[in-house]
Amino acid sequence: MTDWSRRAVVAIFVGLTLLFFWRPLSGQWSLLPNDLLDNAAPWSSERTPGRAENPWLSDTIDVHSHFVALSEDARSGDLSWWDRSLTGGIPSLKAGLSPLLLPYLLLPAAYAPGVVAALRVLVAGGFLAGYLRRGLGTDRSAALVGAVAYGFTGYLVGWASWPQSNVAAFAPALLWSVESLLSEPRPRRAVPVAGAIAALYLSNFPLAATYVVIAVALYAVARLIALHGARPLHHVARSALRPTIWGVAGVALGMAAISIYLSEFTTYLDVNDTSYRDARPADSSTGTRFLLTLVLPWAFGSAHQMPAFWADGTNWIEAQGYVGASVLLLALLALAYRRGPGQDLAATVRILWGIAIFGMWISYVGGPLAEALQSLPLLGGNSIGRSRVVTHLAVAALAGLGTQALIDRADDHVDLRRAIRNGAIVAAVAGLAFSPWLVDWGREARARGVLQTTIEQAWLPVLAGIAMIVTIAVAVRREQIGPALIGSVSLIVSVELLGFGYSVITVVDADEGRYETASHELVRDLLEPGERLAGDGRTFWANTNQITGHDDVRGHLFYPTGWRQVFEEVQPGAFASPGTITNPWFGPDADASHPALDALAVGLWADSPETPVRGEVFEAPRSDVFGGTHGQMVLEGRTEIEIEIPVAGLRGVSIHLDNPPSIFELRVVVGDVIGTRTVRNAATGQRIGIPLAGEHLPPGPRTIELSSSEPLVIATTDGEPDLWRIAPVVDDGLRLVATGAVTLYERPDAAAAWFVPGLLPDEVDLDLHGPGAADSQSVELRTIAGGRVDLVVDTDEPGTIVVSQYAFPGWSATVGGDSASIDEVDGLVTGVAIEPGRHDVVLTYRPQRLGMLTLLTAAALIVLAVLWFADRTQERPA
Repeated sequence: MTDWSRRAVVAIFVGLTLLFFWRPLSGQWSLLPNDLLDNAAPWSSERTPGRAENPWLSDTIDVHSHFVALSEDARSGDLSWWDRSLTGGIPSLKAGLSPLLLPYLLLPAAYAPGVVAALRVLVAGGFLAGYLRRGLGTDRSAALVGAVAYGFTGYLVGWASWPQSNVAAFAPALLWSVESLLSEPRPRRAVPVAGAIAALYLSNFPLAATYVVIAVALYAVARLIALHGARPLHHVARSALRPTIWGVAGVALGMAAISIYLSEFTTYLDVNDTSYRDARPADSSTGTRFLLTLVLPWAFGSAHQMPAFWADGTNWIEAQGYVGASVLLLALLALAYRRGPGQDLAATVRILWGIAIFGMWISYVGGPLAEALQSLPLLGGNSIGRSRVVTHLAVAALAGLGTQALIDRADDHVDLRRAIRNGAIVAAVAGLAFSPWLVDWGREARARGVLQTTIEQAWLPVLAGIAMIVTIAVAVRREQIGPALIGSVSLIVSVELLGFGYSVITVVDADEGRYETASHELVRDLLEPGERLAGDGRTFWANTNQITGHDDVRGHLFYPTGWRQVFEEVQPGAFASPGTITNPWFGPDADASHPALDALAVGLWADSPETPVRGEVFEAPRSDVFGGTHGQMVLEGRTEIEIEIPVAGLRGVSIHLDNPPSIFELRVVVGDVIGTRTVRNAATGQRIGIPLAGEHLPPGPRTIELSSSEPLVIATTDGEPDLWRIAPVVDDGLRLVATGAVTLYERPDAAAAWFVPGLLPDEVDLDLHGPGAADSQSVELRTIAGGRVDLVVDTDEPGTIVVSQYAFPGWSATVGGDSASIDEVDGLVTGVAIEPGRHDVVLTYRPQRLGMLTLLTAAALIVLAVLWFADRTQERPA
């Protein structure tokens, strides 16, 4: 092809990518599911709560928040090895550092995800096109089909904005680099292997990355056998030695180049409690019936449109494996290549089909093979279905080779008719084998009333499959294949996959990307340095605090055993639904007064406006007890009600409503205290609580002013409004300080650091010696930010300084400039033993063995540079 055709092919693929992502790239929409925040306080006061377009995408907000915060720190020069914004702190490199995330450094936060997604597709498709064009020698048009088939496959689109998709983007880079190494085993060929390995694992989903490595290793072994298998064994061994040496060297150098990240990540896994993974089944394959989603993505419903996903035991994102009907037909057509001397494509096609079947088998069928793989390090305790990236990679490459078979149809080593016959046999056998699951699927779909809707949604893959069959049939009857026919192949694949992806991708109005509210500013003002927020799971979406700039005891992370135990005490079942095993959920009945939260530096507790006000309830007299009579009164505008302020003060009132409107606002004024609440979808007979920051009000009779934005019918007893008062519970350790969009309680006994006299770190019991204990003493906290804690203690007796953060390996301490040991206190936080006197105490964090790992990284990079630049030998002639 000419240079123009190369530019044209690139322009087509870039154009398809821009067309697909035009909404988030335009700046008017954002590729973030920020509509999930509509139902969380404090955002719910500014937006209209409702069902999110795709409720399964919540994790992507967490990923986004981390990289927004990391990028802001990089731009400001405040980068630190330690991130203390979540729970007891985490290593900043815990979430990896995929090269695809560079746009976060350069672009506004709401705009970056769309650019990253487009870049991911371009990288994934570009590397696969390189494998087909440069590695296997296909035409550019065939490489384009493969690029589209992979760049818009169900794996990359379904897992968009998750780290799995970043891994998938670099999978063809490893395949291409290994193919190049096998074809020409020179030292410099180890460099692309190392780069692909580094990019795969830096993308922070080691399970998917490891399955890619296993699949490519199997590919390499099979290709070596295909290249040299006909020769004597000693020649095969000698021929395989060089590519094996340089391949292993490339993998080792790639791992060495990212050794700091690998050390931090493995330490993070080792320190935290991941024992829940031991309870997962040895075989976590998704299930054979889900193979139907290879061509029908909505076979079991959808995550974001009706009918909703209805298969038990998983969710749409985990289950769907859509590759496209047209793509699968082209992959079958690749079998047209005949075996014969010098016909590497025939062997490559069969190897890729083996890889595709391997991926389908472990992802969907399972059995002893899946169990054996899941017993390996990094692969256990996670869904093996996420390994289907292997299948998508192989099938997309086969689609490119199937297109090449159409182009080469006149060659002697291509037999399209045989491929069609074999493909028909494969389809028939697969259909017969799959028929029991298909029958069960039809019965279940009919029983659920979704069969007709599901069939209607299948129109695009069905039409694409028919169009591809017609195109192949036309190609078989022609002696020569013109550009129009190959263009038709590209068009069919593009329309099918982009049509699928366009219905899956979730974008929201860019204005919903504003995370900052007045409540966030208030939280930052109320929290003392080092203190954290906690609260009802419907408030301050965990992990978004990394963007809004306050620390939160919650987060979507792994947790040490001690912290998990405290969370379970605060809220039994905190790690069960609606939370998850890595994302705890505190409900309305959580114990916000639990003293262990003081040791976790929880200085503020947040409740949603719907959560009942915490405190002691003083009910109005009931007619069935006191002989009074029930009635009703209509509240229009304002009314005044006489109440008795309890001895402990006033935290709120609650009113019994009859037949309330769908939405209204209540306002209560008691002296200088004002409480408001917007109420939606209240039920008749429901009690509506309005929190009030009135704990300072003196006891005695008081007039309150009650008003509503809509006429309300209020239940009465003996002609008086059925109004309950809520007062603080004595010594509950809470003080209500803010109401409105969110209810905030201060927790005055919490502290980020304190001194326990007379005890060594291993003697401290936080139930007895927490920051609120009688014998605990305050310390002067000078600095607590990132990986540094700087404080001063002045004491007449020895003891322990306790700092509310993980005792994570890598923390070190100095007392008066001299090195001191760090110990874990009561399985929760950090302790440093102190002698009598006035001491400057400094705690700093840096990764373990940082000096050695830095040298290892530098050495790996130097070796890679030497391999690349020193190997100047000419390429061998074809």
